[in-house]
Order: sequence, then structure tokens, then C-alpha cells
Amino acid sequence: MKRRGIVGVLTLLTMVFAAPAQAATVEYNVAVDHYVSCSERIEKSWGSGCYKPTGDYFWVTDDSSDGYSTGVIWRHPSTGREGICRNKDGFLGGGVRTCNKDFPENTKIRFRIARCDGAAHSCKSIGHWVSSSGTLEVTT
Repeated sequence: MKRRGIVGVLTLLTMVFAAPAQAATVEYNVAVDHYVSCSERIEKSWGSGCYKPTGDYFWVTDDSSDGYSTGVIWRHPSTGREGICRNKDGFLGGGVRTCNKDFPENTKIRFRIARCDGAAHSCKSIGHWVSSSGTLEVTT
């Protein structure tokens, strides 16, 4: 009888103090003014994004004065990492903005470009971004 009571209490404590499941944290980076050459590119009339495997660089341009930020939304399936590389400088900021990441070698990375209305959203959540580009998959 005592044993059943102890097992019941331990079961209850395990349920109460168990750690909740954690969703993957989105890695949010504001791109900086730094140019790297790049060939794995997605281009739209409103912006472009690119990934360079050597050094794990993403770059992003904002090519439209539409009031939206342009960003690269990326996912690294083998580690579950995902993130945003945001060009916060806008169309008038001009030029390429770059984010530097670090991924395991010889693995796949998927990325797309998207836009976010910074007046309505923080743009720190992938759900804030609207994409009309396809996704590229590249080996790191």
C-alpha cells in the first residue's frame, strides 16, 4: 500500500515538474554592410537573396521602395536550426547586406527570400514574413 502511494506521488511530481517541449528558436540577425561574392541566388523585382557556402554567408538586397524589409529565411534540416537574415536598411540604404552563420560542412541548407512589413511586425518571427520565391537547397 505504501509502495503504491509513493509511486503515485513520484508520478505526479514527474508530471508537474517535467520540462515543457521546446520549439526551435529562430535565429534573427540584422544584416550588415559587407559584400561577398555569391552564386546561389534568388532574385525578385523587390529584392534578392544569396547563400555562399564558403564561410556560410547569406546576403540580401532590398530593391523596392515599397516600405517592406527584405530578408532571407533559412533552414538547416540536419540540425533543426532556422533563421532570418534581415536587410533593415531598406531600399534607400542601398547595396548588399550580409549575415555570417556557421553550419556543419557537407550538409544541406534551404533558403528563400521574403518581405516583412516592419510597421506592423517586429519581423523577428518567420510567420511575419511573406514569400513569393521558391526555395533553393544548397550543400554547405
